[in-house]
Amino acid sequence: MSVIGITAEFNPFHNGHLSLMQAIGAQKRADSFVCVMSGDFVQRGAPAICDKYSRTGQALFSGIDAVFELPAVYACSSAERFALGSVALLSSLGVVDYIAFGSECGDLDALMLVASILAEEPDEYRLSLHSYLKHGLTFPAAREAALCAYAVSHDIGRDILAEYPGLLSSPNNILAVEYCKASVILKRKGIKVPELLTVRRTSPYQKDTPESAHDASATAIRRILTESGSGISPVEPFVPAAVYEELSSGFCRTYPVLPDDFSSILYSRLLSVANMSDTHAYAQTKDIPPDMLNAILKSINTPITVSSLISSVKSKNYTYSAVSRALVSIMLELPVRPARELTEAGIAPYARLLGFRKASSQLIKRINETCHCEIINKLSDAKTASPLLESDVRAARLYDQIVFEKFGVKLADEYKAGVVIC
Repeated sequence: MSVIGITAEFNPFHNGHLSLMQAIGAQKRADSFVCVMSGDFVQRGAPAICDKYSRTGQALFSGIDAVFELPAVYACSSAERFALGSVALLSSLGVVDYIAFGSECGDLDALMLVASILAEEPDEYRLSLHSYLKHGLTFPAAREAALCAYAVSHDIGRDILAEYPGLLSSPNNILAVEYCKASVILKRKGIKVPELLTVRRTSPYQKDTPESAHDASATAIRRILTESGSGISPVEPFVPAAVYEELSSGFCRTYPVLPDDFSSILYSRLLSVANMSDTHAYAQTKDIPPDMLNAILKSINTPITVSSLISSVKSKNYTYSAVSRALVSIMLELPVRPARELTEAGIAPYARLLGFRKASSQLIKRINETCHCEIINKLSDAKTASPLLESDVRAARLYDQIVFEKFGVKLADEYKAGVVIC
């Protein structure tokens, strides 16, 4: 029997997540599932549609045994840092046998081939990448072209890459490659990393309409909840029964929370940034391209919404998600530099437990005995003095403020909220 580690946003939990768990369980006779989950803000640079404790409950009711929070600085970052933070945290728990993830190709050898080249970044590959970028290709297209050129030049995995044309044009493949690359990088640092396992994903990722009578992406479900005007009932076929009950209890009471709800908070923060003496240096601390930050600051001379600001700044060089992540980093004051240092060292700063199933108490006991970093059950008891933890608290409090402004409901304070137990 195996302990399977997964990384997810569960924004919200849906039938596709359940199918993935079932497929993984069938392959490895899974005994337990441990999840590292994004908190109140997610990787596309937006607030989660409902708060992290609600989503933890959804996961636990659906068969996840324990949920740990992925620090916001990783959860709201690029695929590379998101994956590295996730793999480091799952590895630090000391009980995970396999780290599992979905991919469109479903071929771990192909993913590892690409990951090994990206982890090494040989000079020939980097020069080729730079050349393709100079000729006007977008970064994803340039990267794929450079990888193929390198593989052909060195006769590495040509058959594999030929079998999966456009390997890095599919979102799940991209993230899967980053999980593989993170594993390679951490192993080189002497860190014991669980084995990797990928399951082929057949449903379209981020499709904004349901794929069938029973399957819809999280994107489609969020769209139904926020745009259809039909209430909660249209999502019932697409989520497990326990999740539907949880969503029903909070609908229009504590959620949906949307990016534009944060427009005033973001605008105030951007005005402060605009008054800084050296915005170029500030951009470097956040890993934001200075010209992107300049474009952002030029757009705040008139009132803005989050969505209108992103639309005005995005370009051929900067995707919607990249701009959105930059804005979230600014708004939440994410400590990118300390996170980068920890990432380079392969260290998980802490493991904050959000919830677990009563039936899995022995698993939690094992984690307490084997974890290589501090496990935080209550913030008031935390010994970790980390800017990453401070930013997690700040993110949660800003989120809670929006819930209060929008719905008149006060969520549990971060220092008083207990671990969710189902």
